[in-house]
Amino acid sequence: MKKLLLLPISVFLVFSLNARADNQKADNSGVIIPSDEEVVRELGKAGQAFLNPNSIKVLVWNIFKGDKEGWEPSFDRLKDDRDVLVLQEMLLDPQMETKLEADPFFQFISAISFIYDKDDFPATGVSTASVAKSNKTLWLRSPDREPLIKTPKMSLITVYNLYNSLEKLLVANVHGINFVRARVLARQLDQVFEKISQHKGPVILAGDFNTWTKRKMRTLKERAAKHLLKEVTYPNGDKRKSFMGNPLDHVFVRGLKTLSSQIVETKEASDHNAIQAEFSW
Repeated sequence: MKKLLLLPISVFLVFSLNARADNQKADNSGVIIPSDEEVVRELGKAGQAFLNPNSIKVLVWNIFKGDKEGWEPSFDRLKDDRDVLVLQEMLLDPQMETKLEADPFFQFISAISFIYDKDDFPATGVSTASVAKSNKTLWLRSPDREPLIKTPKMSLITVYNLYNSLEKLLVANVHGINFVRARVLARQLDQVFEKISQHKGPVILAGDFNTWTKRKMRTLKERAAKHLLKEVTYPNGDKRKSFMGNPLDHVFVRGLKTLSSQIVETKEASDHNAIQAEFSW
């Protein structure tokens, strides 16, 4: 969000991060890479213990750090009837953290990629939220870093109980490393697919994979097929953000039936359109 408010939580961040800024800076890029202990932040409280396996409504969206004026009303509208939110480029400034902490329905779990070394130290990364409490959280930092700014990309895995079942739903939220060759993206994806291969229940793999070349698209789709994940399609029109004709955002599922899927235009709120889908198990 554009304006950073001076709240008590920001005071805590200033003192705790200042103490470690010297040994966590990514070169001279003005950002701080958090220590392993500081990667995960949990905000808000889930309203229930289980997801309904007959209807799992998902929102997948790169929110562009909430930098557009229309972001907040669009976010409130899009998440209104959803069960799981899979978000990339979440910006956790004091104002955002206050908003998420006060949410009465969702538990937000964020994996921080880096923290801006300025003002109240706003952090950015991926965030997965659900109306059901996660019983397992695992974050994965990309083996490689973006050129120039030397920041990693994050993947976040959360696991949820399904009502009246011993099976659990795994949600993998990925923000793919961008300005690199396909083989570098492959190293990040292999981290995620290794964890997916160890899970026996249903899976949702979603996010902004930055697949802007055909080789990167092939890298992602070949790995998804190898692990028996099927890509969600959009029968009413595919308006996902793309570059050179290649879409960047994807949703794959395993062990789930797609009941509906659509692209929601959100030009007033982000540089990416949102994906909404409903699944059953």
